[in-house]
Amino acid sequence: MKTYSQFLIVTAVLMYFFLFPKLTISQTTNNAEENNLFKRYWSIDLNAGANLFWGDLRQNSFVPITKNENEWQLGYGLIVNRQISPVFGLRVQLLNGKLSGTKRKINRYFTADIFEYNLNTTVNFSNLFFHYKPERLLKVYGTIGVGFTNWRTKVMVLGTNKVISEDGFGNGSGLWGRTLEGVIPIGLGIDFHLNDNWAMNLEGTLHGVNSDELDMTVSGSKFDMYSYTSLGVTYKFNKRRKRYVYKKESGQEYPDAEISSGLEGKFKIISEMPKMIYSGDDFIVKLNVKKDITTQGGKIIQYFPEGFFPTKTTLTNGNFIFEERTLTINFENLPESTMFTTSYKVLTDNLPTYNYLIIGKLIYNYQNKEKSIDFENIIKIEQKSDKIIEDEKIILDEKITEAKVEKIIEDKKVGEEQKEILVEEKVVEIPQIFDIEYRVQIRAKYGEKLPKTWLANKYNLKQEIKEDFYNGYYIYTLGSFPSFETAQKYCNSLMSTNKIKGPFVVAFKSGKRIEIDELFIEKKDAPIISASGIEYRVQIRAKFGEKVSKTWLANKYNLKQEIKENLNNGYYIYTLGSFKTYEAARKYRDELRLNNKINGAFVVAFRNGKRYNSLNDIKK
Repeated sequence: MKTYSQFLIVTAVLMYFFLFPKLTISQTTNNAEENNLFKRYWSIDLNAGANLFWGDLRQNSFVPITKNENEWQLGYGLIVNRQISPVFGLRVQLLNGKLSGTKRKINRYFTADIFEYNLNTTVNFSNLFFHYKPERLLKVYGTIGVGFTNWRTKVMVLGTNKVISEDGFGNGSGLWGRTLEGVIPIGLGIDFHLNDNWAMNLEGTLHGVNSDELDMTVSGSKFDMYSYTSLGVTYKFNKRRKRYVYKKESGQEYPDAEISSGLEGKFKIISEMPKMIYSGDDFIVKLNVKKDITTQGGKIIQYFPEGFFPTKTTLTNGNFIFEERTLTINFENLPESTMFTTSYKVLTDNLPTYNYLIIGKLIYNYQNKEKSIDFENIIKIEQKSDKIIEDEKIILDEKITEAKVEKIIEDKKVGEEQKEILVEEKVVEIPQIFDIEYRVQIRAKYGEKLPKTWLANKYNLKQEIKEDFYNGYYIYTLGSFPSFETAQKYCNSLMSTNKIKGPFVVAFKSGKRIEIDELFIEKKDAPIISASGIEYRVQIRAKFGEKVSKTWLANKYNLKQEIKENLNNGYYIYTLGSFKTYEAARKYRDELRLNNKINGAFVVAFRNGKRYNSLNDIKK
């Protein structure tokens, strides 16, 4: 074993330059309030991943080999962490696994069992360079530490596996007689926040060993190294949040339980806000302060996630300031009454669905000492469903202004004064009725009607919107045309002019919706079958376990001919044409590729209505 003086000096220097900048910054920045809101916690992490050796017995400089003795090896570990601030954590790590390396030039390879234990610190770069945000989805962190690794190594002849030399099998000073050396782990990781207690992490660390004898080959660098890339699951022993009892008030839900002050009942604060709102909505926050002491001035501070914007109202007491996601309400003198309230409104952006944490602090002076009370709220943001959006649109459309109400009243008075009214005959437009009627479908909803007013406003439509019921769907169509081509032109104009996405032509017969492919099927002779009983077709589509709409295929590829559907080995396959010879079918295939842009069309063969899996099967 080498002396540890150099090893300890290098470690101390590295950790000093790694930690000192943050220690200096922490003393000069204004993050003290964020640190006060942070609560220390323990966590445990189980991880597993890949070990790679970086030393003399290694085939390539960068790319590991996998054949003739794989250099990728398995590792697994356990980490116990104490998070002491939003930025810093201290960890104890245990790592067990294997290492291996190959040098084909000298016909050697080695394997090693390693067991490492180290003490390291983590630095949360996300909280270091940005605001402390416990609910942040991704957190980037770095780690550096010092520890010991224990190994036992075998060097063998490549190909014969004959052992040439071995080390750490009972003759070392480490655990179980293994060879013991110092190690410095340093690395980077990404933490994926799942909830208050659970997280996943992806971490890569490089472990520098205070020895060149891990692979029992001494040359080149004085230090061997190995890397460990792992995926882990972390459980955080966070203190459980307080349970709340909720009540409904004016359509919103508010917490009913008081939050303990932690100051022997001298002060209490009740923070009321909704339990859930929809994305983009605003809500009211009420802060009720109870006290049984007389005190000087104070302030309330709350930290909001991105996308929340508190605004002052007429019910807001105190000096209201909102900057950089921090709300401060200053009171020069707290009211003498035992209870007072301040209120304000919060606007929100279109935020994703999530449980958002809003943390706060009440600060006041008592007996020339500053005291504080922490409190918090969780508000859930949800997305509005299509039905809610439609209902809101209907309500907005159907609102009658005061001017319209006055006009209605005035018209009613005029009608009462004129007892004799000449009634003009109403001119009713009678639509043309064809044996087959083509329309353009713009919307459909299963088992539920859509408001025509909403559709007209959404797509700026002046024409009549027809509603029909078909196969459980309420369908909505426009126009009435004698031919498919005319309806298709109208469909294209709706897409370009009215910005309707996905309209398509549908057919009606005697007022009832029918499939268009039924119209394209003309009376045909029996399939064209060769003397050998083989019929050739061109396959244009297939889908496993699920049918494809023939109407959709006809519209997509502008097809007028019959589309045949067959089930083969779990696939629904769709074909065109019927030919005696492969050459005739191939010519038709080329026409479909050129004229109808069906690039994937190919020839298939049938006998007695059943498809051959391959054209080669015909020869068997």
